[in-house]
Amino acid sequence: MDAIHDSCLKLCDVLLKSYNSRGFCNNYTSWSVEVLRKYYKIIHNSEHQRSVHAFVDKKTGDIYKPAGWRGPAKIARFNILTEWNILESNADWAGSYLYLK
Repeated sequence: MDAIHDSCLKLCDVLLKSYNSRGFCNNYTSWSVEVLRKYYKIIHNSEHQRSVHAFVDKKTGDIYKPAGWRGPAKIARFNILTEWNILESNADWAGSYLYLK
């Protein structure tokens, strides 16, 4: 697809590694990327539910906390392209890194 989408997929891998490193390993938990009109929606999939982990702007690569299932909060937290090193070292499966800024 594009660099932002590829980075979203890499972020999903980082989140899964964070989850597994906490000892929660199971075959039912994963993260996926859903393509919307303006955003990529990063979704946390577990055995019985799905929840939004974050939204990523398709044009700029800005990462937003979710305001709900349908859309992001107003303030960008990181940029998936320019701040990848910070994301890779701080991103955790529960999303607490989205509260650092």
